[in-house]
Amino acid sequence: MVRQPAIPDKVAQAHCNPLKQSIYSRSCHINSLAAPYLTHYVIVRADLPRGNQAAHLIHAAGHTSPGDLDATTYAVALTVKDEASLRSLAATLAQFGLLHHLEIENDPPYSGQAMALGIAPMPRHLLKRFLHRLPLLK
Repeated sequence: MVRQPAIPDKVAQAHCNPLKQSIYSRSCHINSLAAPYLTHYVIVRADLPRGNQAAHLIHAAGHTSPGDLDATTYAVALTVKDEASLRSLAATLAQFGLLHHLEIENDPPYSGQAMALGIAPMPRHLLKRFLHRLPLLK
């Protein structure tokens, strides 16, 4: 009898349904080792001029990127209507323990205002409930 390598419990629980198949079955083992695509979300205020949006979007993305991302990583730029919406979203993400960076402007005329929010790249399904109503940056 050939014994398959054990699958770590957390990986097995995340990707294998023990009611449908054994965690040692080949299809479950292959699926459990496949990483989901990552999505790197950046959210910027819609009430800012286009140049400010671009600059702060880049800063927020840079603060939340681990660098050397896989080529299959998606990048998505979304908007919120104003600073209050951006701060509210940041508070919600913090409450759920999701890694993010709120970009605060230091210079006038926006001194102390939240300008953009970068979220560390992660599987899309983990963020969908927080971001599904936000429009794409156009």
